Amino acid sequence: MKFKFLFVLCAVTPFLAHPASATIIQILHTNDLHASLETSGAPKDGTPEYGGWAQVKTVMDRLTEEARQKGIETLRLDAGDFSEGTSFYFPDHGQDVLRAFQHMGYDATALGNHDWLMGARSLDRSLGEMPFSFPILSANLKINSALKNLKKQIIPSTQFVRGGVRIGVFGLSTDEALYKWITRIDSKKKDLKIMNFRDGSEPGIANQLIRKLRKKNDLVIALTHIGYDEDQLLAKNSRGLDLIVGGHSHTVLESMNLTPDRDGHTVPIVQTGFNGKYVGRILVDVEPGQRPQVLTYELVPVLHETPQDPVIAQDVALAKKRVEALYLPAKLDEVIGQSKVRLVSGENGPTAYSKFAVDAMKDVTDAQIGLDVGAFHGGTAQAAGDVTRLKLMEMYPRKFEIAQNEGLYVYEARIPGWVLALGLKYAVKFGAYLSFSGLTFDVYQVSHDQWEHDQKAYRDSIKQFSVTPYRVRNIQVDGAPICRFCTYTVAAPESLIRGAWGITALTKLIIQGGHPTPHTIWDAMTFHLYRIHTIEPIGPNDHFNSREYSNGYRRAQLTGIDPEGYGPLEGAEAPWSHDHGSASAIVTDFFNDVQQHILNPKLIDQDAKDEQ
Repeated sequence: MKFKFLFVLCAVTPFLAHPASATIIQILHTNDLHASLETSGAPKDGTPEYGGWAQVKTVMDRLTEEARQKGIETLRLDAGDFSEGTSFYFPDHGQDVLRAFQHMGYDATALGNHDWLMGARSLDRSLGEMPFSFPILSANLKINSALKNLKKQIIPSTQFVRGGVRIGVFGLSTDEALYKWITRIDSKKKDLKIMNFRDGSEPGIANQLIRKLRKKNDLVIALTHIGYDEDQLLAKNSRGLDLIVGGHSHTVLESMNLTPDRDGHTVPIVQTGFNGKYVGRILVDVEPGQRPQVLTYELVPVLHETPQDPVIAQDVALAKKRVEALYLPAKLDEVIGQSKVRLVSGENGPTAYSKFAVDAMKDVTDAQIGLDVGAFHGGTAQAAGDVTRLKLMEMYPRKFEIAQNEGLYVYEARIPGWVLALGLKYAVKFGAYLSFSGLTFDVYQVSHDQWEHDQKAYRDSIKQFSVTPYRVRNIQVDGAPICRFCTYTVAAPESLIRGAWGITALTKLIIQGGHPTPHTIWDAMTFHLYRIHTIEPIGPNDHFNSREYSNGYRRAQLTGIDPEGYGPLEGAEAPWSHDHGSASAIVTDFFNDVQQHILNPKLIDQDAKDEQ
């Protein structure tokens, strides 16, 4: 999940140029709100603070009223991942977040992977206790009839009428292997199945729905939680789709992406980033017998200083009281230590926080290696200065079971050196960032010819696009070359170990003796900060020790201001990191490669030679 500004040429028709017979519809949209009820996060120095659900509601209401005064009707959509991502989701089965979301005035939402994070049966109970007044859309879910609330409230598509215009909207949820297994938590295997929506030998779920909706609607919209790159592939392989309102990749599209479909018609793709920083506003011109045209598109900033909607403000205040009742203010406000910089997620590269978090997991278990993935971090950055227990909670606000109110556990496992090396190789080659403690590595660039050769080795267009020119060598553990036939003790978050087990049974062979330690990640961070007292700024050689990136541009990023939004010394994006790949396809390839290494151990020696 990435935070990128993408500038794409956008065709804009003057507002007054529409024919008299045409009808203009306004579409307002958000995505990946992640329970960020109060704020989108602490801003870096010199920038304004954004977000807050009460502020988002105020902005949407204002835009709706402005359009109404011009005779324009509005459709309000959210593209999923609304329910989980901060401590507000911990009390009362997440009901406080669901209550506030229902008061936002949406007409429909997609179902995101974070919305089923505690399993299908837990989600079914939550929707039974807090039934939605508007549809939750996902066409690629197969729901067991025993889950009556899911079966009733999650539907493939729906129709709206605005200004006499018939609008068909269908939803899609990510089918990435990294998230599919989570539906089985607290559930039976067949409770909820996430299906492939793409075309095969026959039209897939998405194109079947587009064809069906096209017959009865003037405007067909895909409300997706599959990520920006999958959205582009959906548009490219579609016929008859008018607009994609997306989420999941946290992409900030300041201008529409215009992707040609199978007939050469451009399909606009829009997305607003994450945590309620922006509301997307689209004006669509629908003329009988003509292809709908987007007149204007803009991202409307949601400044934190915006007046708050009173109903949502009351919901937020109630949610805050529930958090305080669960954990007690004295515990939440306890100052554990200090930080010289903002605490920022390490999803895309090394940050001061990501180094601290992975060091804490290694430290509390006395493991040889600490391993973490920034996608598990909280997306609401925390301010420098006093580090309270609440700030640490907000930086790792995850749990799988309803009663797991102290967050995820630190797991410990034994992993062969060759598996660690192979996993790192795949991560760098395909654009993912892994955070290590006790393990370092060099990164180098292959030639352009070699890069093209590596891309052409894959028939899958997503994999081709995902391959980076970066490769790994000189992997060291505690300052010595990694021993590929040795087994190392590794400390990692519960989500990583259980997730690996959930993807394939093969992982039981390569992640040996995995078990929860007595320590939660919150405990580990607390103990570690008590010991070190201060979270220091990130250094130019933290996490990866590549000479290629220890000076010049990369050094400037690690010690200066990063264009992606990091402040001085907070962190930087790893040079190979991107959001262009399908994690499912890459994970599948990795485990296929693991199987080949098990069957043919000579490949392990060959990997070592290739990295020299």
